[in-house]
Amino acid sequence: MSSTRLLNTHELTFETPGPSTKANGIETPGASEKKTLRCNVQPITGRELEALNKGDRNRRHIRITMFAQSGEIKVPTINTRTSFDGDTFEVQTVERWYNHSETVARAL
Repeated sequence: MSSTRLLNTHELTFETPGPSTKANGIETPGASEKKTLRCNVQPITGRELEALNKGDRNRRHIRITMFAQSGEIKVPTINTRTSFDGDTFEVQTVERWYNHSETVARAL
């Protein structure tokens, strides 16, 4: 069995909004960029939940781990959105490591 084969592995599509443009006082959102990545998804730990601001503790949070694919780690950015298990999540933190990255996302 491969060392990168994990339970709870899903293909998630991450959508990053493009830069907005403003003309004649009207703001137009830019085209969004979409990436589909194979990820491991887990709930955050109780300690991580306790460390959040009180207002965020009632929201669902997940930890998304992405391993290098073809020698490259693809990493979403802050405010990138994805859907999982019927909820839309927004990336809050991104940590990049040697062979993987870890992201915590909050339900909207």
